Amino acid sequence: MVSLIAKITALPGKEAQLVEAITHLTKITREEAGCITYIPHVSVENAAEIIIFEQYVDQAALDYHAESPHFKAVFAEKSDELLSKPIEVTMLKQF
Repeated sequence: MVSLIAKITALPGKEAQLVEAITHLTKITREEAGCITYIPHVSVENAAEIIIFEQYVDQAALDYHAESPHFKAVFAEKSDELLSKPIEVTMLKQF
């Protein structure tokens, strides 16, 4: 299993648009064969920060997600208009 946390920060004034895009992405991602968990959260301290806890069956499933058209539609095509900085990813190891 592959687990990670992705931190995504919206540009000022783009918070609602980012939440809308991630809500749509979440529905599609949860249908991916290799997705175990995909749970977005918004920071209670900073509404511009979205944290997503993700788990996939293996690295190939994560790679599929990262290369999927629905992921690229949000983060490759719209990143300049929605994100204030690159996505921060923290890989996790379960013990």
